[in-house]
Amino acid sequence: MLVDAHCHLEHKMFEKDVSEVISRAKENNVICISYGNNMESNKRTLALADGKTVFAACGLDAFNSKQNLEDNLEFLEENKARLAAIGEIGLDQHYFGEKELSKQIEVLEAMLGFAEKNSLAAVIHTRKAEEKVLELLPSYNCTKVLHFFLEKKLAPKATGQGCFLSLPTIKSKDRTTIIKNGQLEFILAETDAPYAWKDEKTGKPARNEPKNVKEVYGEISALLGKPFKEVEAQLYDNAKRVFRI
Repeated sequence: MLVDAHCHLEHKMFEKDVSEVISRAKENNVICISYGNNMESNKRTLALADGKTVFAACGLDAFNSKQNLEDNLEFLEENKARLAAIGEIGLDQHYFGEKELSKQIEVLEAMLGFAEKNSLAAVIHTRKAEEKVLELLPSYNCTKVLHFFLEKKLAPKATGQGCFLSLPTIKSKDRTTIIKNGQLEFILAETDAPYAWKDEKTGKPARNEPKNVKEVYGEISALLGKPFKEVEAQLYDNAKRVFRI
């Protein structure tokens, strides 16, 4: 089995054909971990989860840190038995300034505490806040996944802390370096669908979907000179160590 460790099937871009997208994932032997990031998207994510092809992860992320934290924690508590992980959560200093950081940290720490308490993995957004996230994580005893991680200089520190690195379907020198220099037992593959994809003919941004996660597997196979099936087996084992699937 291939595992798309991070996608957003509840996104409005899948509103009209999500069933077909899930069917294509199934046809391509792909398990999807689909994420919410606020109360509304968490509910939609849970509604899509079938426990076979689609598994749900729920959380409150940096973009929604002003939502009522207690209400979201209560929702997670009510639905924890159905969750594959806690996420998407994290910090973002690309779209938000320093004044937003303290509230984001409050929410992140609450989500990490919930993950620790319930023996669930935490899947973390770190854009332009990677070092701050890595500073916070050692205080929490839960499995951690750094989503869409392409910071090659920080990769050794992250895996040294036991973090899994989730690599997206975007070709880059940083991704190449992480694959070549990293430890395969700490790697996951993701689409972040509907994001992180380009049309093969035009080179322009296009809607991504879980079946495309095989691109990451193929790149790992090519760069490390390992058979595709060996990469597939290792990443599936990694996913089983991380997620409730």
